[in-house]
Amino acid sequence: MDILNIDNDKLRISDKNKIKRSLESGNIIIYPTDTIYGLGVDITNETAIKNLYVSKNRSFNKAISVIFPNIEDISKYCYVNSRIKSILEKHLPGPFTFILELKDLATENNIGVNNENNDNEEINSKNIITKKSINDKNNNLSIKGKKFDGKNSISKLLTVNSNKIGIRIPNSQIAMEIAKIMPITSTSANISNASTYSTVNEIINQLNTNIDLAIDIGRLKSNIPSTVVDLTSNYPKVLRNGVGDFNF
Repeated sequence: MDILNIDNDKLRISDKNKIKRSLESGNIIIYPTDTIYGLGVDITNETAIKNLYVSKNRSFNKAISVIFPNIEDISKYCYVNSRIKSILEKHLPGPFTFILELKDLATENNIGVNNENNDNEEINSKNIITKKSINDKNNNLSIKGKKFDGKNSISKLLTVNSNKIGIRIPNSQIAMEIAKIMPITSTSANISNASTYSTVNEIINQLNTNIDLAIDIGRLKSNIPSTVVDLTSNYPKVLRNGVGDFNF
């Protein structure tokens, strides 16, 4: 396992290259967020996702959330009307997981779509997610993120074949830099229903599994997860109380 020790909460270009190679190879990484350490894999790689479930000893009947770098990218996967957008803008980046309704990218790619509050959205063949290059001017290097379309979207394993997905935008520079490379899974770095630890060494000892890469920023201040809020009905519903204080 490769451990990246980060002191200033900022990834170097060499760190980003290692992370990108690891995720593209279908590996599991440990990374910090604004709440707890998480386990990340490519959200389109079903082999990697299956390995993640097995590594956590997590039931395949339980969904796993996803980290995005911004609300604009979220809206390309999920229905985000003016009401939902207002809630997201108020609380993100932050320690929240919001449950949203997924778009069917494969069938909506060239269709005008109306959401639940009649906010019209136009989706066309050019409206795909293209991550901006992250440039290191000193080394003249760049990392290009992953391009997503209807044929390369969120795995149904993460949604348990439902039309809902949990999304996060953590208030963590490292987590956000990784999400700019590609959206990744957001699930606690522990065995399901076991203790959640605040250091990478404790997590590695507990998981005792094939983690390819860990981003270590030291002991986190908290081991409490995010607050989970369902936004798929007319009124927000808190499903789990966590670090975030949700006010609507």
